Amino acid sequence: MKTTASILCALLLLSAGGCEKNDGGGKTDQDFTVTETMKQKRSSKRGISGNLQLPEYDFKLVSPGLGWFYTWGNSCPANVTLEQMEEYDVTFFPMIWNNNYSLSEIQRYKSAYPKAQYVLAYNEPNLTDQANMTPTQAAANWGKVKTDVASCGMKLISPALNYGTLPDYHDPIKWMDEFLACDGVSLDDFEAIALHCYMPNVSGLRSFVRLFDKYDKPIYMTEFCHANGPITNNAYTQETFMCDVLNYMECDPAIEGYSWFMSRADGNWSQISVLTKNANNPALTDLGKVYVYFSSFDKTTYYEPGEAIPAEHYVAISTLADDVNGAMADTPRVTPSKDGDSMLDLTDFYSAGKWVEYQIEVPESRSYRFAVRYLGDITAGTYDFSIDGVSFGELSFPKNPAYATMWAEGIHIDAGKHTLRVTNVSGRTDFNWFYLE
Repeated sequence: MKTTASILCALLLLSAGGCEKNDGGGKTDQDFTVTETMKQKRSSKRGISGNLQLPEYDFKLVSPGLGWFYTWGNSCPANVTLEQMEEYDVTFFPMIWNNNYSLSEIQRYKSAYPKAQYVLAYNEPNLTDQANMTPTQAAANWGKVKTDVASCGMKLISPALNYGTLPDYHDPIKWMDEFLACDGVSLDDFEAIALHCYMPNVSGLRSFVRLFDKYDKPIYMTEFCHANGPITNNAYTQETFMCDVLNYMECDPAIEGYSWFMSRADGNWSQISVLTKNANNPALTDLGKVYVYFSSFDKTTYYEPGEAIPAEHYVAISTLADDVNGAMADTPRVTPSKDGDSMLDLTDFYSAGKWVEYQIEVPESRSYRFAVRYLGDITAGTYDFSIDGVSFGELSFPKNPAYATMWAEGIHIDAGKHTLRVTNVSGRTDFNWFYLE
């Protein structure tokens, strides 16, 4: 692969509606626009905790980004039809909240929806206001739980553990170790370990996950959001936290699944909602847009000339851990876009040397044009653009309160699959999409 050493031409139109581009011969195309599509594969990990109360709308809204949900109950919600689950490929996970459950409900669901695989076990047994079970109490009925779930042809996920309020069992590791030491209980009984975490930063959440590495089981993080004592009722705080955690959990091979807490909430928890509560006009909240359209780090999808590359759908980022304590540092984030019908913008991408990567495929060796849709409403920024490690130049984006498009021309790319990298040099710019022509 070879690229030109410099950019031959870059033109700007400082308007939100489109851009002008020059083909080097003076011809100008007006009002250039592109349409983003959800081309990347949906995350295999992402789910949601909470009822999808309006399934005819809710499934359509959330299914582009997530594939499973649970309600803390063992019965699939009565207003959810199996046809809807099939159409949108969204699976319900029954939960055995404590020892009171209906085996017939789980059997009915599995019979009607054979694709169902997992049953969640006891909900926070080391919390007095939840399942409230000592390890011995949990083990007393465990044999029946195992037999019942196996009779349905399904698999168990472990009791969901968090730091608790049950006397002598604040430590979830202590609870789990004693549970596993009980007669009739084994690590082999469950396919994965369920965790809940409300730490207000991603480094704390990741440290919590690492405590369970010793069990050598996949992790399902079945509840998480930003909390510092009470749950934080601030949309911006929840959004930035969500971005940091999803960047981490999508890339940690130990995490097999996760579900945001929660689908709909109100009062002091209203800002954690992924869906609005308006039954007459259900929609994704801004937080919901981030959750649904966030990158799945899908490395099987390549963008071709003529297709918009959503800036939020990077397949790799430069830094997930920058120090020995495992603190997340300077990872990019996303936010709902205000540019037409675009999904999200790539934002908080302002640390020199940090990069994001995308995958492209071109059908023939030739010169291409490259467009960048950006927003410079905070400050100017300079970024280096490279293909397979070879820079085709730096672009400087001026401070600009409206969306604009910059074009780079004369970029030679050989036919085939390539990696496009965008690296921060200085300043800050938000990006909406990239485009090869």
